[in-house]
Amino acid sequence: MPLEGDEAYYWVWSRHLAAGYIDHPPMVAWLIAALSFLGKSALAIRLPFILAEGAAALLVGFVVIALGAGAAGASAATMIFALIPQHRMLIGEAQPDAPYVLFWSLALYFAARAAQSESMRDRFALGVAAGGILLSRLFGWAVVAGIACYSLTDAGARIRRHAWIALAVAAALYAPYLVWNATHAWAGFTFAFLQRERWIPHWNQAPFIRFTALTIALIVLTAATTRKPRLALLAWTALPMLIGLGLFALAKDVETWWLMGPFVSLCAALGIAVVQLPRGSRIALTILWSCAAAWTAAVVALAALALPSPLYVRDFAFRGLAKDVRAISARTRAVPMSNRYEIASQLRYAGIPALMFGREPQVASWQHWYGDGKPRRAIVIALYPPRDEPQLQAALHRFCTKTAPGPTLAYVTNRTSSETFYTQWCDNEPSHRTNDRTGQPNPQ
Repeated sequence: MPLEGDEAYYWVWSRHLAAGYIDHPPMVAWLIAALSFLGKSALAIRLPFILAEGAAALLVGFVVIALGAGAAGASAATMIFALIPQHRMLIGEAQPDAPYVLFWSLALYFAARAAQSESMRDRFALGVAAGGILLSRLFGWAVVAGIACYSLTDAGARIRRHAWIALAVAAALYAPYLVWNATHAWAGFTFAFLQRERWIPHWNQAPFIRFTALTIALIVLTAATTRKPRLALLAWTALPMLIGLGLFALAKDVETWWLMGPFVSLCAALGIAVVQLPRGSRIALTILWSCAAAWTAAVVALAALALPSPLYVRDFAFRGLAKDVRAISARTRAVPMSNRYEIASQLRYAGIPALMFGREPQVASWQHWYGDGKPRRAIVIALYPPRDEPQLQAALHRFCTKTAPGPTLAYVTNRTSSETFYTQWCDNEPSHRTNDRTGQPNPQ
């Protein structure tokens, strides 16, 4: 599979390591950078995330054991997690999801251990896990809050002893991200709460209906499988977030992979519950669960073979786009630019020094890394015709002295689909501004 647009964007992050970024905390960039010595192939970039997901699957089993259940329940929980019918996990994408579920599993494991002992080591490890999840996704606060609430119950009372160790470690790990936000106008939190998704009701649309049905199913399953007092940790780390996301969906766009964190807790509970069922029921559930994962695997396989598939059709076109943009830029001396981070990132990944302009939230960081000067001539690559994008038209009007339609670039991505990119020539008067970070000759 070629890199998806977000993956290429995170790869760009890994070339500019920082304590924070506008879209997410920094863990995704740090993981890519950690194995950057292996190169920049899709496998090299995804490898740390594949390893993180494998470790998370094993840890879910260890959570079950730490809660006092047997090896059979642990094996069932690990297999349930490993067969998540979710393509982002199945591919092993370079996304924040893998470290998110890894540290969620770690936090559950060490919280379960801390609830049964007074080990300083477990509390230190719990702090590391809490810090790791907060540096992976903003949703990590849900498991931290859940563990805190669990510690106030009788079953989790021991966690409160020497809890300052876990709190101090987590705070120390999270502090650089807070400092980054404070020095960047709280951009990470502003983007997450105000800019990321649209605040519009859409109760009659398929994504809302699908998300709501899935959330209700997970709430019912979690409530049914965590009734025993020893499983209260799993209930506290899953149910509040599931209920909160269900209410959140009433007002804002949502994504199904937001449910992955609570699903980790549910996997542990399901593993314990499934082994108590009659053998025939276990076999039927195994077949049903495996079929869902097999269907997702088939979709991924078809996409990887460039056959008919709804999965990431556009990403198969970026290699051809990069080849043509490189040729156009060499022939016309026009600087490649885009108002979309997906396009700019894919071009950068292909070795083309693309710039960004416009008012998208990601533009400020991009211009900080690669410069904000106006080239004498640029070729702007867009996903849609400029006439259909009022914001792009306005950005071109602000940025360019003169514009003209450029070539339309179309690519066949598989047997049934194609992808088209639209370009616009952007000319400017000679500028005296210089910036050596652009990778192009400075305007004279």
